[in-house]
Amino acid sequence: MADAIRQVTAIINQPVTPIPQTPEMEPSISEPGWFHDGAIKPDFNTVDVRTTQDLQYDKRDYVTSDVNPGVVFNGHLIEFNSMTKYFYTDRSMPKKRLTEAEMVEINRLYRIIGSCEKKLQKKQP
Repeated sequence: MADAIRQVTAIINQPVTPIPQTPEMEPSISEPGWFHDGAIKPDFNTVDVRTTQDLQYDKRDYVTSDVNPGVVFNGHLIEFNSMTKYFYTDRSMPKKRLTEAEMVEINRLYRIIGSCEKKLQKKQP
């Protein structure tokens, strides 16, 4: 289970390259910060992260946040996903848009986590 969690965390928290902002750029600004507090714990046994991928940033070439002054990010390369947010480790940076293969792998790893949780619950008195 710990290995699956490490792998999920590594996939979900891949870095996004910041771009120095220039005067001609007109970025969309996410505020306050990139993400609100809290996160829903996914139902590891059933969720499909491909269906919860939010590509709201895709509408803009450049996106920034009040926590990242002076830099922008390519809006086509970032995403939000409510079913991966549980594993976000740095909420001051946007999250890389995941590929189909990465989302399929996360789904596979989520099933492992769910299976392990179920086994651990059975051991509880």
